[in-house]
Amino acid sequence: MRPDAERYEICNWLEHSDPSPNHNAACELYEKGTGDWVFQTDEWKAWRDKQFRCLWIHGIPGAGKTILAAHLTEALSNLEIQPRGANAQVAFVYYYCFHARNQNETGPFIRWVVSQLCRKSEKVPSRVYDIFKLGGQPTPAKLLASLEELLGYFERVFITVDAVDESQQRESLLAVLADLATVPRYSKIQLLVTSREYLDIKETMSGISQPLSMSNPHVESDIERYVGVKLGATRKFRFWPSGLSDEVQHALAVGAKGMFRWAVCQLDILRRLNDVTRIRVAIKDLPQTLDETYIRIFSCVDENDWPLLRHTLRLICFHNTIYPVDLLLTDNIVLSAYSAFGIADRNHNPDHFYISESLEDICGCLVTFLRSDNHSKARLSLAHYTVREFIESDRCSLSAAAYFFNQPVAWCPLVFASVLKHALAIDPGIIGPRILSRGEATSDFILSDFNVYCYSSLVVGLGKLESLIIKDKTQMALVFDFLNPMDPHFSLRARALTWLDVFYRISRYMTVAFWELEWISPASDSDVNILVSLLWWIYDNGGDHHPEASSVPPS
Repeated sequence: MRPDAERYEICNWLEHSDPSPNHNAACELYEKGTGDWVFQTDEWKAWRDKQFRCLWIHGIPGAGKTILAAHLTEALSNLEIQPRGANAQVAFVYYYCFHARNQNETGPFIRWVVSQLCRKSEKVPSRVYDIFKLGGQPTPAKLLASLEELLGYFERVFITVDAVDESQQRESLLAVLADLATVPRYSKIQLLVTSREYLDIKETMSGISQPLSMSNPHVESDIERYVGVKLGATRKFRFWPSGLSDEVQHALAVGAKGMFRWAVCQLDILRRLNDVTRIRVAIKDLPQTLDETYIRIFSCVDENDWPLLRHTLRLICFHNTIYPVDLLLTDNIVLSAYSAFGIADRNHNPDHFYISESLEDICGCLVTFLRSDNHSKARLSLAHYTVREFIESDRCSLSAAAYFFNQPVAWCPLVFASVLKHALAIDPGIIGPRILSRGEATSDFILSDFNVYCYSSLVVGLGKLESLIIKDKTQMALVFDFLNPMDPHFSLRARALTWLDVFYRISRYMTVAFWELEWISPASDSDVNILVSLLWWIYDNGGDHHPEASSVPPS
């Protein structure tokens, strides 16, 4: 048995992606009493009793699969299962694939499962320990071998994997799930998988699992229950005249066709209406699909607020592209950026009076605002995968909501250029010492000040967006302006940036070194001089990116 401190260090090293924020957020959205129908099905009972090893719950987009997965996971953890051995244990592990990570979830999923079983068993497999001590990264094969070893400490292991369809390049993830569900050495695992019913997923899961569809009357009853609770609990709805709530509840229950997300969005549309006639007209002409619903939501937003809403959606997507999913964007950064950037929009007004509450009201069901007692700021994320799918699709660009079209290859460089321009305008004499005075960096520090956030995003963005930056002459020129060793502010800027670079690389926020930016075409003579001076400065400072380096670059 390893000492606790060393075991915790190894577990932290294993955990590439932490799904607990996804689980906690889904649990908060759960409405009591919904989803309990699953426990009465023959499929659930047979799976729970180990008559087969994998249960696949599938449903249409917006059916509420993630919230159901969280509810089932919580229910599993409370099951009273009597193990056969005196020292045997039952373990419960969940994992949520998440579109905002933009990654193949295979490795992160296995790493998380192994780390959780290490924590629960208080053991570290020798294979994991050897890789950790050598400083490498474990392959999926070695992780699976370690998983097999860890299973020896348990009677049964329940694993829930949500939203398999949100994994990038999911072939390898499906192959791993197939092994866990069929290979004899993993026979102690009971696997619960949720996803959309895509062809490749269906082909894999149909051969290894018992399917359970969410297209059934039970889900429709759950939606009616959910709508009724929200109508009774939301302050504005409570002022509606008698009978109107019943009409709305019935109309949404019928129109949802198994889509929780659709019902949530209709409530957001209806809360914006202020007279009975308009409400009754709206429920008689409900949109049929989520796409139609999003178009209607955008049309309900005051046109004067469109620039702020588009800015918010773009900044969230940009943030999610470069930062890990557990570092959520905050409302203060969104509003500060809206004032500072002024992204080419004739309706943009930097002298605004928007506050967090008005921003939340404008965004409605498109963005989730997470507020807690521990943070004075709200943390923002897209409310649902279908929001991102719609605003990045041709369906949006060709619709009445085309203003909000959010094609990544267009908006990502645009936002990053705004970050660069603002970073250039910051007085390094103010921001540099503030960064360098920190003993350590935390997410609260990075998100506490807009200027710090821009410096931070510049460091991470240069690593994560290199392929886009090197194709854009304007952005390359801005990068050179910022990193020009001839600039009197260069030394202080570079020291602050290298300090942030060290923090991010240690905390695995980025995998590409900040200083490894490459040209895609030959540089000019002046650019070569800048590069030579920059390389000289890095070499003179030890070449190890140490944040305390203080030499002055050549003049």
